Amino acid sequence: MICMLITNSTNIGDTKTLITHPASTTHGRMTDEQKRKFNIGDNLLRISVGLENIDDLKNDIEEASAVLKYKIKNSFLKSEKEVEFI
Repeated sequence: MICMLITNSTNIGDTKTLITHPASTTHGRMTDEQKRKFNIGDNLLRISVGLENIDDLKNDIEEASAVLKYKIKNSFLKSEKEVEFI
């Protein structure tokens, strides 16, 4: 996981910020057709914002995004589709 503050989780009943990948977790049992119908793509991330300072959360997301862009640009990852929770 690249984010330092945000937790990868499907538990939404928490006071801390959580991030999840619905296509492979909460909606993983749906068919591809059902996922398309509800716009649940492989590139969708769900963020449930908690009680942390908003500037801290923004910084965490920006830093994680920069790391992913660097890894994709430098061929550590073959494509953005390969990115889940590193």
